[in-house]
Amino acid sequence: MLFNEKDIESGSMCIYGASRLQYASNATKLELVTQLFDRGFITHNQGLEVFNMPPIDGGDKKYIRLDYAKVVEVDKNNVTNQEVPIKENDDDNKQ
Repeated sequence: MLFNEKDIESGSMCIYGASRLQYASNATKLELVTQLFDRGFITHNQGLEVFNMPPIDGGDKKYIRLDYAKVVEVDKNNVTNQEVPIKENDDDNKQ
């Protein structure tokens, strides 16, 4: 319905995409950008694009949260069996 036979023969096509998430709520966009940005999946500029905002200078760098470590790095430091001691609740001691 979009093209006549001549258009189809010449290779005309339609490509649909939802990269801008234009119909998502701002809360959904914010959650998505926050989660993807701090894990290094997207840059500042890609996050701005989700909100239909212009890119900024230097916004193409990727960042990750610093509370993650590669397993290889943990092994290099001979850190094994990281056990977290369980602190008893004061209420449990009163019984």
